[in-house]
Amino acid sequence: MNEDKKKGMSEEEINKILTRKKNDANKADGGDRILLCQNHYNYAHRVTHVVETVSSTAEKRDEMWTRLVRVVWVVAQKPWDKYAPEQENVIGKFSFKGGNLIRANAPSIVLNLDALK
Repeated sequence: MNEDKKKGMSEEEINKILTRKKNDANKADGGDRILLCQNHYNYAHRVTHVVETVSSTAEKRDEMWTRLVRVVWVVAQKPWDKYAPEQENVIGKFSFKGGNLIRANAPSIVLNLDALK
């Protein structure tokens, strides 16, 4: 959390956000796969990377929560906004915002790894 975001916030509010970030960083288990998506208002959400968590827990480095991951797939051609598959083709119609981690075995998600070519 950068210093500009902290301005005007109480210590309790800051601690609540930092605790949420720590909890979010620890949601994925070791071996879980994570889809990284990019968004552009003209090109919709696009899947640009699939990574697999290597570490079983997050650790704090330089005031950021981090995880060790292994790259499983990355869009091969640039630009991503043209060649990366649309999120809808990979996980179906699904709405999320701002870095939320959601398990792929959630009943509302259908994972189509064949779309990642």
